[in-house]
Amino acid sequence: MVSALAKERARLITISGVEDVEVLGVEGDSSQATVTIAHEKLIDAWPWLRQLVDENREIIALQNQIHRDGRAWKEKRDAGYLYRGGRLIQVEEKLDALSPSLDALSQEFIQVSMDQRQQEIEEDGLYPV
Repeated sequence: MVSALAKERARLITISGVEDVEVLGVEGDSSQATVTIAHEKLIDAWPWLRQLVDENREIIALQNQIHRDGRAWKEKRDAGYLYRGGRLIQVEEKLDALSPSLDALSQEFIQVSMDQRQQEIEEDGLYPV
C-alpha cells in the first residue's frame, strides 16, 4: 500500500528516513521512516486516515514543532536555538506522555538541548530540581 501511494505517478505521499528502497520494499527496520501526506485532500477523502490524524493530532503537532525547531538549529548551529528551561521541561514531559516517533534530526536536537542543560548545571555548580 505504501509503495503504491509513493510511486511517481500517484505522489500522494513522500517517504524519508532509512532508505526509501528499504521502506518501499519493507526490508529492514523502518521504525525511523517518515511518511508525509502530500495532499490534504487525501486525508479528507479517506475516513480511516482522517480518524488517525484526529486521534494523533497532539503527537503530530509535537513532532512537527520539534522537527522545525531542530532544522532551524541545524541550519544556524547556534545554541540559542536549543530548548532551555521551562520549554525543555515541557517538551520532555510531552515526549514522555505521548511517546512520539522522532526523526534523527529531532532526536539529535532534543539530545543536544539536554546535554547543554547538563553542561550548564555542571558549570554553574547547580543541581537539577
